[in-house]
Amino acid sequence: MMMPERKVVLVQDEIRGVPVGKSVRWNSMIQVDAALSDDRRSATLKYKDKTMHVRLASLADAHFTLMSAAPPKDNENPNEGWQRLVIDTESTGKALLIQVLYVPGTADEPEWVDSDLSQWR
Repeated sequence: MMMPERKVVLVQDEIRGVPVGKSVRWNSMIQVDAALSDDRRSATLKYKDKTMHVRLASLADAHFTLMSAAPPKDNENPNEGWQRLVIDTESTGKALLIQVLYVPGTADEPEWVDSDLSQWR
């Protein structure tokens, strides 16, 4: 979803039907230099002279991790130069809302408006 003034993108996933206590993993494949903040709730992505800030806007107890994008088998594409920006969390048995905000380095982060997917247009 494009946020106000079309400068910021919100990626929102709703996951339902996962039993209580089961692991849930969200990830984004990235081919850029990445650094996590101290609290790991945000990341700075850099490509050449461009910067993108990524913020985990939901899941108060979750954080980002950077992981290898190498596949488990040697005969698969090795994904050289790629890594994964990952969020690992655990199901509570209710709908799980994952919200990740992508803000270009020159944009101001908008005021946050939490919305259910059914309200999107």
